[in-house]
Amino acid sequence: MVEHVSVRAETLHRALPQSATIEPGGILSIGGCRVDDLAVRFGTPLYIYDVETIRRTMRACVGALAGGGALYYAGKAYLAPWLMRLATEEHVGLDVCSGIELEMALRSGFPASRIRLHGNYKSVEVLRLAVNADIGAVVVDSLPELRGMIEVCSHERRRVRIFLRLNPGISAHTHRYLQTGIVDSKFGLSMVSSDAYEAVGLAQAHQPQLELIGYHAHIGTQILDLDPYSLLLQRLKSFAVAMQEAHGFWPQQISPGGGIGITYTHEVAPNPAMWLKMLRQELEAFPAPAPHISMELGRAISGPAGVALYRVGSIKEAPGHRTYVAIDGGMADNIRPALYEARYAVVAANRMDMAACQTVTIAGPYCESGDIVASDVATPTLIAGDLLALPAAGAYCLPMSSNYNGALRPAVVTVDQGQARLVQRRQTLSDLLAVDID
Repeated sequence: MVEHVSVRAETLHRALPQSATIEPGGILSIGGCRVDDLAVRFGTPLYIYDVETIRRTMRACVGALAGGGALYYAGKAYLAPWLMRLATEEHVGLDVCSGIELEMALRSGFPASRIRLHGNYKSVEVLRLAVNADIGAVVVDSLPELRGMIEVCSHERRRVRIFLRLNPGISAHTHRYLQTGIVDSKFGLSMVSSDAYEAVGLAQAHQPQLELIGYHAHIGTQILDLDPYSLLLQRLKSFAVAMQEAHGFWPQQISPGGGIGITYTHEVAPNPAMWLKMLRQELEAFPAPAPHISMELGRAISGPAGVALYRVGSIKEAPGHRTYVAIDGGMADNIRPALYEARYAVVAANRMDMAACQTVTIAGPYCESGDIVASDVATPTLIAGDLLALPAAGAYCLPMSSNYNGALRPAVVTVDQGQARLVQRRQTLSDLLAVDID
């Protein structure tokens, strides 16, 4: 028999949402809702979003930029109507990366004037949609796209607001798949070649069709070392001064993108609001008039608010090697560990009052050796039927989910002040077969 150990609330893993507590019996509670109750009501795998965590983060970041900037939520991290409504309530704009994301936002009633469209390739149809919807701005990624934008605006007899996305040639300290500002990247107008300089001149020469607002650059994601951002602002400042001298253009806004990291296991993550204040102060050192700052945060907003909940199936030992704990979800709903070796903490959600006494590897049910959710993690003694929670699962899990091996995409609930609301039902077999033509 395993001994139960008293666990204070402050010993909760710091990657869990802000509202997490431990209920009597060692049950994890989020947003005032016991996860064992949620598992019975909605099944597993289940994604749980804590509204309080998202709202607090948005408010702190909006406050940090008040009077001198604007916050945009990067929808690629996780996009859903309920979250867009929350962003609207908290005066947060929306950053989308495709025509479908743009249409999702418009159909959900998100204000078009507060939407920005990113992406390294935008078809003529997508550009036309953005122009005719009169969205807040299009972030132009290349010279061919800029020329295409001019043609679309001329044909539609519309004017569009644009940012130029610059590639600053900066290597952020993160996984190579998450670096977006290096010279050898598919993103942005190169500041090493003449592309960025040519783009400013071309945009200024077509002012009847284009209103150039400013410059955008994004150096990567899950960044914990903030020094590259200071270097980025220095390069953007030098570029802005050079373009003012060459073309008479001074930016109204500068966007250093987003990308700050969050805590998944034991990382010390930057405070988003403090980081924004720091960037705003550095921008005030630009020549007058100092540009306003605009930032796109995705992972930092939705990531810490989300928890993936799984049920333990079988447990087996590889003699002389690992103990494998199989759960009912994995790479179909969270490809990140297999894609770029992302690591997660694992919480025994119905045994929070028990001490860790074993090291196990959490494996998904899918037919791939790489379907490992978390390797060599410490847990209490587990049995079939237990519940495991993965904190910090609110970003880049559901958007990259798949139907591999016929997996059904999981249900999603929001929790807030003791109330749980189903915001996305679990997929069904009928959903999968509906798109097939026999």
